[in-house]
Amino acid sequence: MTASHYEGLIEMLDAPEKEPGRLIPWIRGFDPDVIEFSLACVPDWVPSEYREFFNSYVAFEFEYGEWFAPNQPPSDPSSVQAGYSSLREAAEAFGADPDAWFPVGMFDGDDYVAYHRKDDGAIEFGRYHFLDREFLDGPYPSMAEWMQTYGVEL
Repeated sequence: MTASHYEGLIEMLDAPEKEPGRLIPWIRGFDPDVIEFSLACVPDWVPSEYREFFNSYVAFEFEYGEWFAPNQPPSDPSSVQAGYSSLREAAEAFGADPDAWFPVGMFDGDDYVAYHRKDDGAIEFGRYHFLDREFLDGPYPSMAEWMQTYGVEL
């Protein structure tokens, strides 16, 4: 075996397998006023794909993670507002700019699935660990492309 063959095997071993994700549609429809209230905290720079997601779906299920849903009351830890507040605290605690991040879900207290606005204004998306200050999955150009890695097309 050649050195490049071994490198390829190592890369394959390092790549974690993802369980397929699942889009969760609204069961009883949704109240546009509730969605508008829940998404009022979303910064203007977050791409429209995020807001538009909720026209059809309430959540995205992904292995070991929790999606922040707009149908939860703000006091619920799985609400959009609580998730944003939690991410801001984590970003500040580890020296990141809290205004440059917006979460859609989380894995644990320092590990979020989020949009990130870079210094040049470009947006990236992925699973980011604030303690280690690195993407654990990504970055991707969009939430939709991240979902594709779970076998889901928006």
